[in-house]
Amino acid sequence: MIRFNETEFPEHRTNFFKFLSAINKHAFRSMLAMSQEQFSLVLQAIIWGMRQLMQECKETSVGILDSLLSNVEDQDLLSHEDAQMFYKRHYIEMCLGCCWDCDFYIFCCSFW
Repeated sequence: MIRFNETEFPEHRTNFFKFLSAINKHAFRSMLAMSQEQFSLVLQAIIWGMRQLMQECKETSVGILDSLLSNVEDQDLLSHEDAQMFYKRHYIEMCLGCCWDCDFYIFCCSFW
């Protein structure tokens, strides 16, 4: 519904990113318990949010990613070894998603 048209349903789009933010803030450990594929979808959704036309969605997505990375660094939530594993799995995905064209990013992620 919000994936194909970037101007329709602005309240759904905004609330979707607020929902992701709340999950990251209140259920980070549950996010880490997801399968690799499920977590990658969540990460791709966060990165996709940075490309939205709506400024509020962009800002929320940047905030989610910042908070997610802070959570990864918090040793009360994640051990140093687990944090390193997180970066090994997702660092390139985050860099590609934040820096490159969305279509090329999705193409590259299909190979991981």
